[in-house]
Amino acid sequence: MGGAIVNAANEGGTGGFGVDEAVNKAGGYELKQARKVFDGIETGSAKVTGSFEHSLCQYIIHAVGPVYRLKPGIGANSAAAAEYLKSKDTLLVDAYHRSLDCAGELKVASVGFSLLSAGVFRGVRSLNEILTIGVRAVAGYDYSQHKSLREVHLVAYTKEEQDVLVSAAKALELVLQ
Repeated sequence: MGGAIVNAANEGGTGGFGVDEAVNKAGGYELKQARKVFDGIETGSAKVTGSFEHSLCQYIIHAVGPVYRLKPGIGANSAAAAEYLKSKDTLLVDAYHRSLDCAGELKVASVGFSLLSAGVFRGVRSLNEILTIGVRAVAGYDYSQHKSLREVHLVAYTKEEQDVLVSAAKALELVLQ
């Protein structure tokens, strides 16, 4: 048993900006080569590589959350926008759950998530909305099928992200340590 991190990837699967770029740099050439065989990653899903030069974990789970940009012609406060955003929310939950499925299949003891769809993918959603969905997805996952998984961490990069995560966890009455 070891650990895994969840990388906030994009549909191309080979690399992007922000967290994805940092993960690629930490993993080095071998990680970049391993990601080339993905042939993309669907939004709401995840694929796994080894960690290669990234010594803090055994595996990297590359998950793709949705991009929350409204399509042209959809009014921000319309029923169409609400339905569109609801479908994106489902994909975000799916990305968290598929990542946890991967972690369970790998039989890792711990997994650390970068915050999916919380950066440039956030679009019209607030940070609070995105992170509340993430916290609910992780808290609502059925862990009974993966006995090896003992710890799940949502990792904040900024103080704002940390504050929002704590607030979302408190709202769900989750135990914080």
